[in-house]
Amino acid sequence: MKKAAAAAMLLALMFLSACGAQGEGEIDIAPLVPENVTRAELRGHGETVIIEDAGEIAALIGTAAGIELRRDGEADVSEPGAASVSVTFYGEGELTLTFPVCSLGGEAYSAAPECIEEFDSYFGAMERQALTEGT
Repeated sequence: MKKAAAAAMLLALMFLSACGAQGEGEIDIAPLVPENVTRAELRGHGETVIIEDAGEIAALIGTAAGIELRRDGEADVSEPGAASVSVTFYGEGELTLTFPVCSLGGEAYSAAPECIEEFDSYFGAMERQALTEGT
């Protein structure tokens, strides 16, 4: 069941990365990821999945780095429900990214709203599939 949930979250993040925001004020996530990541945690829709496999971590870093976020002065990262999914990388330091809205360096960033709607419905479908496979 945990593997199915991890796969669902990873596929959901990959979907979001393919749908990234376009325009000015984008931030490159790759340089912010700590070096020598040994553990990652995915949290979303009531589930937490811990990933310690080096190959899966590398794939997740690549996926997260592909998600384009744009500066959004109107985004409220403290609003309940602002984060549908979060990923935390643990290595020489720590980085937590929340989607669709996150705060990096004191600035608020967000992904495209239409992408988030598609992402949430896609995640729900994957979650239902994972539950079906687990029974």
